Amino acid sequence: MEKDKPLPFHIVYIQNDWFLVVSGNYIQVFSRGKLQPVESEDLKNNGHTGIIRACSFSSKGELCVTGGDDKQLIFWDTTNWKIKYRRKTPKKITSVHLSETHVIFADKTGEVDTLLIKSDYHSQQPQLLLGHFSSVTALLLSPDEKYVLTADRDEKIRVSHYPNAYNIRCFCLGHTEFVSKLIIPYASKTLLISGGADGTLRIWDYLSGVQLHTTILLPLLMTNTTIANKEVVSSIVHSSRHDLFAVSVENYPGIMVFKLVGHSDSLHFELIQKISLDKVLNLSFDEEGVLWVVGSDTIFLRGFAWNYSEFTALEHDSLLSLINQYPVREDTTSKVKIEKALELENLRKVQLEEYRKRKIVTDNNNQQTKKMKVDVKE
Repeated sequence: MEKDKPLPFHIVYIQNDWFLVVSGNYIQVFSRGKLQPVESEDLKNNGHTGIIRACSFSSKGELCVTGGDDKQLIFWDTTNWKIKYRRKTPKKITSVHLSETHVIFADKTGEVDTLLIKSDYHSQQPQLLLGHFSSVTALLLSPDEKYVLTADRDEKIRVSHYPNAYNIRCFCLGHTEFVSKLIIPYASKTLLISGGADGTLRIWDYLSGVQLHTTILLPLLMTNTTIANKEVVSSIVHSSRHDLFAVSVENYPGIMVFKLVGHSDSLHFELIQKISLDKVLNLSFDEEGVLWVVGSDTIFLRGFAWNYSEFTALEHDSLLSLINQYPVREDTTSKVKIEKALELENLRKVQLEEYRKRKIVTDNNNQQTKKMKVDVKE
């Protein structure tokens, strides 16, 4: 890999002054106020060793939790971005949510556990909150923290009482493929928006499990680019400032912007804008309503500001220029994958050579046996 060649980001998280971008197993944090990257030895050398899949900030932003494929949760003190606590987990982490008192995390086996946030982390063990029969794909806590909402690869959305999650409030059933994203709009007490691999956006009353509306995305995705296999919703984000939703779909070269219109039973999404881009991996809104897009192989991060009736690309933005030009260090996850692949290839070669040797010995023995039989007959 070329020296100082930036690597693509795949996730962006924004909280207060912090702008956090993830590339593989590596985290970079930028101060929006100071317009500079945060220098931290823990961020640079002591973080995750596998791909980071989830991140959550506390409401005040003083604590950040990350988790991923290396089977560990890392708690970051955002005052200095040093590691406050590191916790090993039995399985790979898929989702994380940080509440005022607990961190809730889900793994690929379908388990959802909770851990109390306190100074003495080492003296406690995670407590099982609930379980699914398949991998948990999304996890939310309701704004009033009375319900925990989880989705899985079996098309189900489960609404459970919190913290007594054995008491199930209801299920939201309707998706025909796995549920990929969940979001509760800001200031909403009952509405849930879901997206899935069936290429739909669905609006629910999550307290009753009633589906209020379904938007089929395929007719809106018609372009000259063929979308491979399924229309998997990869991102749904909501701007509280503009009350707009931005949605991306895997392999679709662009973003769709929706507005939620109507009341109660007549609620539905109205498409107000399509933004064409070459690639979209992740979306995020900041507090000012700026839409941040991760995706392109050449321009890793883009920003779009709302201009009365549509989003327009940010130009000459200092933070955007800083992040796109700042080199990301070598991707250790790629190195690990390459090293493992080489190890497997070498092992395969050794096993193949041993097999050839055994076959030669076996063939020679068989020939000698046949020759002996012929000699006996003569």
